Amino acid sequence: MARNLGRTMRTRTLLLLSLGCLVAISVAGVAFLVRLAVDEGPEPALPIGVETTVGDLAVTVNGAAESGGVLTVDVLVGGVDDADGGASFRVISSGRPAPLIDDGCSPVAIVPTSCQLTFDVSGSDGESRVLFLERGEEQGRWVLVVD
Repeated sequence: MARNLGRTMRTRTLLLLSLGCLVAISVAGVAFLVRLAVDEGPEPALPIGVETTVGDLAVTVNGAAESGGVLTVDVLVGGVDDADGGASFRVISSGRPAPLIDDGCSPVAIVPTSCQLTFDVSGSDGESRVLFLERGEEQGRWVLVVD
C-alpha cells in the first residue's frame, strides 16, 4: 500500500515548465548571436618601427632577421626599471611558441635602450612569425617580416 507523500505534477504544469525553459534558452541564444555580430575581432598588429606603449613599457620593434633557424628581433625598450623585462616577449612561429634563446633586453631601464631578442624557430614549418609582449593586462602584437 503506497502512499503519495508529495504532490503529483500534472502534465499541463510540465508542459508549461518546458516551454519556459525553451524561451529562456532561445533568449540566451539570440543574445549570444547579437554579441558575436557586434564583435570587431582582434586588434590589428602594431606597426614595425613606431614607438608603442604596452602597459608600463615603451617599445619600438625595429625589425627582424632569420638565419639558420634563429630569429633575431631588434627592439628599443625603456620607460620602466625591470630586471626581467625582456622575458615578457614571446614569439609564435607557424602556430607554435618559439623558445627564447637569448634575452638581450633584460634588464630594462627607464632610458630607452636598443637590444636584441633571439628565438629558436628551427622547428617551424612555415614562415609566419608573430611577436607578443604582455605587460599587466595589456598586450602588444607585431607581425614580423623576416629578411
